[in-house]
Amino acid sequence: ALPIYQSLSIGNEDAPIKIIEFSDLECGYCKQAFYAVKDIIKKYKDDVYFEYRHFPLPNHKYAKEFAKGSICAEKEGKGFDFIDLTFQNQRNLSEINPVEFAEKLGLNINNFENCLIDSSARLILQHDINEGNRIGVDSTPTFIINEELFDGIPRIKDIIDYL
Repeated sequence: ALPIYQSLSIGNEDAPIKIIEFSDLECGYCKQAFYAVKDIIKKYKDDVYFEYRHFPLPNHKYAKEFAKGSICAEKEGKGFDFIDLTFQNQRNLSEINPVEFAEKLGLNINNFENCLIDSSARLILQHDINEGNRIGVDSTPTFIINEELFDGIPRIKDIIDYL
């Protein structure tokens, strides 16, 4: 049986603004977008539901492994923190093992390491990729804001228009 799909989200699903982002952990614009959305959530938190979806591009060597790392970290409620650390260290991912971030976040290392090699993290990641492919994502970041598709980083104005 397939594992129950695990989503990485913040906010109330019934909020007037629903933001879904397809993102690659090695993409520079995705890093900018992540912090832009973080600011929006801080400012309008009761009005925004945000869902982060992984869409690692094939030419990025480390994006998949760190995406799985964030899925494993989310099992202890630290998925966004893991993504944050990954973006902060984006230029040095070749020298970092995801386990180092897990240690920094105080996760159960045994569980984390098992999760990384377990098929369920891979299947959850594949679920995001399949969904991105299904709706025609071909670059990152891609945002869906209240069912409207935006390539690249949406301007804050675009988002606030939905309020």
